[in-house]
Amino acid sequence: MDNEIIKHLEIVVGGKSYSGKEISNNPEIFEIARRNQILLPIGIFDKVKAENGTYRLIFADDKTVIRGLKNVSHELYKEFLSIYPD
Repeated sequence: MDNEIIKHLEIVVGGKSYSGKEISNNPEIFEIARRNQILLPIGIFDKVKAENGTYRLIFADDKTVIRGLKNVSHELYKEFLSIYPD
């Protein structure tokens, strides 16, 4: 997994948030991020990166994955919601 991806990624597992080096330094969380990077649509992710925002993957107890964005423009968030309305 690329460091540029990790820099703009937040993983939430068991109610605890991991980002950046926390992902890289935790083998279990890194593996979760690596296995689920397919959930990062490249077009949206490139825009998140360009805005220096964060793409969130929240793993619920029932194994559901909730996607979200942090620190991005309103326009990008609207675009994201048009693709992933729930």
